[in-house]
Amino acid sequence: MTALPSDYAWMDDFFLGDAYCLAVIRDRGATEIIESLGGAERQSAIGIEGLAARADEEWNAELAGRPTMLAGFIETPAATLMMEHNGYLGTLDALMRPLSRGTTIVSHFTNVNALDRLTFWSDGVMALDMEPLLATEAVPVPAHWRPQAIECGLRLEDTPAHGDEAADAEFLAHLASGVFAFAERLSGVPVTVSMVEGSMRTALIPLPADR
Repeated sequence: MTALPSDYAWMDDFFLGDAYCLAVIRDRGATEIIESLGGAERQSAIGIEGLAARADEEWNAELAGRPTMLAGFIETPAATLMMEHNGYLGTLDALMRPLSRGTTIVSHFTNVNALDRLTFWSDGVMALDMEPLLATEAVPVPAHWRPQAIECGLRLEDTPAHGDEAADAEFLAHLASGVFAFAERLSGVPVTVSMVEGSMRTALIPLPADR
């Protein structure tokens, strides 16, 4: 079944006001990913609220001189979700490119400064790198993905709706659900509210020197 924004209506409010990064890493278990990234496992967390609390604790430690970020790991039969509160590990080419060899990774990042990024790595190659909030025709979205992105409500070109306050408000209100519907089409892995509200393993991941 083809993913639609309506399948991710819960996303429009779930992360409202939060900064997050969520990566869908196919065909990799949590243990393999943590080890590949040089991580050190920490106490498990329950849901985004639990992960946020644990991340805040570790952030204080990082300020003391430890260049790491906390990530949560949720395993499914087809993939592992790597979720971060106020993090960006899933956007780092130095980490995701080698991890994607032999598989695919789809990652979406956003923060409180309205920065956002959707990336798709396939077998060590970044096949897509776009900013859904500000995407225009100048963004190199491959032609075979453009119709699907548009079906998911993403803007890939300037339209009369730009500058229309009501239309822009509607676009922003449903941007997260559109992004995650498109991400599912890329990864083939659905993300559900029960996944991100459940128990997850956590690990401190060292930041690469060339980030």
